[in-house]
Amino acid sequence: MSGFVIIASGLLTLALRAGFLVGGRPRWEDQAAPYLRQMPASVLPALALSVMLGATTGPDVWARWAAGLLSVGVAWRSRSLLATMVVGMLSLWCIHRLGL
Repeated sequence: MSGFVIIASGLLTLALRAGFLVGGRPRWEDQAAPYLRQMPASVLPALALSVMLGATTGPDVWARWAAGLLSVGVAWRSRSLLATMVVGMLSLWCIHRLGL
């Protein structure tokens, strides 16, 4: 199944890039620009959620969820990407280091 997903995403990427090469600059660039600026901010939570959901067994499950929820709280209050990443990594490290 994962091989199919990798091949399908590769073909989709190739098709999108080929469309830009053949068609030139898109006419919708001005309309899409505000949404494309938000792309980096939406990729990080998607990656973090996939890591949190990836742990389904063992003692690591609650540690990832605790660090993730703490990071969400910091992100909500501070709106700082750097603070969110630092708190998330430090909390996960502390949980593992303390053996909780």
